[in-house]
Amino acid sequence: MKKVYRFSLVVCLVSFVLAGIFYLLTHSMDGAKFQMAKSLFSTFYMFIPLICSCVLIKRDEKRITSKSLAASFKLNWAWLFAWLSPILMVLVCLFCSKYILGLELHDNVNASLFAMVGDNPQAMAQLQAQLDSMPLPYFWITLISGLFAGVTINALFAFGEEAGWRGYLFNQFQSQP
Repeated sequence: MKKVYRFSLVVCLVSFVLAGIFYLLTHSMDGAKFQMAKSLFSTFYMFIPLICSCVLIKRDEKRITSKSLAASFKLNWAWLFAWLSPILMVLVCLFCSKYILGLELHDNVNASLFAMVGDNPQAMAQLQAQLDSMPLPYFWITLISGLFAGVTINALFAFGEEAGWRGYLFNQFQSQP
């Protein structure tokens, strides 16, 4: 259990220190510059658990392996479920929101987009032209791009957190009596 506490403490300390440094360096930045810095920092921040777990594994075991991070890259049904289950969860939430909680939902995605534009006829016409020029309805484009992002770029950054919090800690909890 000592390694579990040590890992949690190290990740939290490193995270807080880096967040503090980020704040000190960026608190006076303006809009676009701050947004770029925040995006870059957030990308790096996702790898802190992986970096900390690798440092601790190297210190304790002298060699980092996929087993020490509990990482397996074999495709299985769990991967497919993890990839597709968010779609099911969103649909269940929408159903519950409308039919159980009685919340008013837009009948289609386009209506919600137009609600964001408000009463601006020029912006509404521009949005309608953009929607009409799309090869598929906006809902399907969003769904397909989300699924594609989930197995590419998002999976890479999620691995940084999962290898530490789930991988390293999984092994440490398993080794406990």
